[in-house]
Amino acid sequence: MPDILKAVLASAAMLFAVCCGNGDTSPAAESAETTRNQVDLETYTNEENGFAIGFPTDWNVQENVLGTAVTAYSPMANGSDHFRESVSVTVLPLAPGTDLDAFFEQEYGNKANLYQDFREVERNRVIIGGTDAIAVIYTYSLGGRHAIELMYAAAAGETGYVILCEAVPDSFDNFSSLFEAIAGSFEILN
Repeated sequence: MPDILKAVLASAAMLFAVCCGNGDTSPAAESAETTRNQVDLETYTNEENGFAIGFPTDWNVQENVLGTAVTAYSPMANGSDHFRESVSVTVLPLAPGTDLDAFFEQEYGNKANLYQDFREVERNRVIIGGTDAIAVIYTYSLGGRHAIELMYAAAAGETGYVILCEAVPDSFDNFSSLFEAIAGSFEILN
């Protein structure tokens, strides 16, 4: 499957899955470290794709979900909760000479073209796990459902990594620190 189609399908499928209950944007470094220490993250390691990332211990972690290397879903908050917040990592090969900026623009463009009512809220250069990255927050709708994503793009050698953190508008602020802690735990393995 072509990489661009893989990334687009992964984004659309993730929104569908979380909506149906299936299965420097970050604060100061000290604040992010405090958040990481307050949350019990269990390290998930993916040797095949060369990364590790921490997820909350009560989240449902699934590998190879529609084009992602891994996707973790939050537990349902209560019986009326119809959306499972999620964090996924997608790993994509980079064409020779592709730098972080070009990779980010490609992935960002894929999202902007896929979603309806797409609107960027904030964009910053950040460091996650010692790696330069670009983070962007955007809102969108798809199939009548509205969501907010915090997307991180990082590149190392011939590999690009996209971390997508997704929530509905009403809960995004409540999850943003957790999303930042999860992304902050991301590490590219040597």
